[in-house]
Amino acid sequence: MFQENLGADVENKPQLSLSQPLKKKIKPHLPAESVGKRYVERFWHPFGAIVAPNQAQGGKPAWRTIDHYLHPSQLWKLHQDKSKLVGLRFDNTTRYATIDLDFFGDYHNLESINRIKGALEDIGIVDIIILQSSFSGGYHLILTFASPLPTFTLACALEITLRNAGFVLRQGHLEIFPYTKAYSEKQITNYKAIRCPMQPGSGSFLLDNDLQPISDSVSVFLDYCDRAASRQDLTKLKRIAKKAKKQITRERYRKQESADVAQWRTNWEEIIASGWTGREQTNTLLQIFVGYGIVFLDLEGEKLVEFCLSTAINAPGCTKNCRHQHEIEARVRDWVECTTRHQWYTPYASYPKRPLGTFANTYALALAGGREVKKSPEIDNVIPFEKPKSQNQERSERSQKRIQSIVKALESDTGLKEGVTERGKQISAEHKLV
Repeated sequence: MFQENLGADVENKPQLSLSQPLKKKIKPHLPAESVGKRYVERFWHPFGAIVAPNQAQGGKPAWRTIDHYLHPSQLWKLHQDKSKLVGLRFDNTTRYATIDLDFFGDYHNLESINRIKGALEDIGIVDIIILQSSFSGGYHLILTFASPLPTFTLACALEITLRNAGFVLRQGHLEIFPYTKAYSEKQITNYKAIRCPMQPGSGSFLLDNDLQPISDSVSVFLDYCDRAASRQDLTKLKRIAKKAKKQITRERYRKQESADVAQWRTNWEEIIASGWTGREQTNTLLQIFVGYGIVFLDLEGEKLVEFCLSTAINAPGCTKNCRHQHEIEARVRDWVECTTRHQWYTPYASYPKRPLGTFANTYALALAGGREVKKSPEIDNVIPFEKPKSQNQERSERSQKRIQSIVKALESDTGLKEGVTERGKQISAEHKLV
C-alpha cells in the first residue's frame, strides 16, 4: 500500500506546480485498448504523477515524481508494466476518491470497514469498492461518482464524516485521498498522490464484502466502479459537502485567528518590556498595560490596578521619560475605570458587549480623568441593541429573506449553478422578477 517515503519520495507532498501549461491546452492522447480508455476516463491526472520500481512481494516503493505532462496512453502503459508502479494526484475535480487503511493500522478490519460504510451512506455514498492495495495487505476503499465533483469539497465531506463517526485520520492508519490540503497564497499546491488501483503484479485484488479475493481483472473492477457510481446520491453528497467545506474553512480560520492572537500578545509583551523609550508615551503605555491585564491575565478591579501600577513603575525608562510619576496611580485608575466601563477589552476568548458611544469619545474620557466629554449626538455612530431597527436594517432583512426564498426555489427547481459568479447572476436575475 502506498505511503510517503520521506527518504526516497520527498517530492510526494503538496508542492508548486511548475509543469502545468499556462496558455496552450494539450490534447490528451488516449490508449488504444478499450479497457484502457475506460480506465483513464476515471483514473488520470497529467501532472505530478509518481512512479517506482515494482518490488514484488515486499519492500517499500522508492517513489519519484514525474515532472512532465503524462498522457492517458502513457499512464495506461505504466499501469500495465509489471515492473513499475504508478500513482496519481488529483485535479480540481475528481470522479473518485480512496480511503487508505494500512495493514498495521487500527482500522484494518472488517468491523471498521463496515463502520466506514455506514458513515458514508449517511452522506449519499451508498456503494464502495474494496481492494487489497498491494502485497502489503492493506485495503483501499474506492469511492466512484457518475460525474466530476469539486476535489477539495469532496475531501472536506470525507474528513468531517469520518471524524464525526469517531475515526482518527492519521498516516499509517487511515488516510483519505484527496485530503483537505492546505491553501498557500505564495504557490499552487498539488494533492498528495495515491497508487493507481488494480496494477498487474502489484498484489492488488478486488475483494468482496467479507474481504475475500474476487478478481484481479481491470475490466471487472471497472464494472464495479460504474455500478457503484450509478448508485451514489450526488444531490445529497453535494449538499453535505458544501456544509463540510464551510466547517473546515471555519476551523482553519480559528487556527489562524489563534496565531494572530499569539502575535498580538507577543507584540504587547515586547512593548511592555521596552517601557518608555521617549517622552509623551504614558497614555499609550497605560492603555497597553490595562489591555494586557484584561485580555491575557483576566484581571479586573484592584488586581488590575495593582498589576498596571507595578508594571508602570518598574518599566524601563519610567523615571527618565514619564512626566506623570507624581500622579501615576491616578492615571492608572482612570484608564482602568474607563476601559472597564466601556469594555474596550475583554478576556480572551470572550465576546464584548457594545456600549453606546464611539472609541474616540471613550478614549477622550480617559484623557480627561474619567469626566464626561460633551459631544454632539451625530458623533455617536454605534447603535445600541435596545434602539428600534433602522430603515436600512429593515430593508436589508427584507432583501435577505427574499434572497433566501429565491435560493430555496432554485434548489428545488432548476438547481443552483456551481460557480460563484454564475450563481450570483442566477440569483440576481431571479431577484429582479420577484
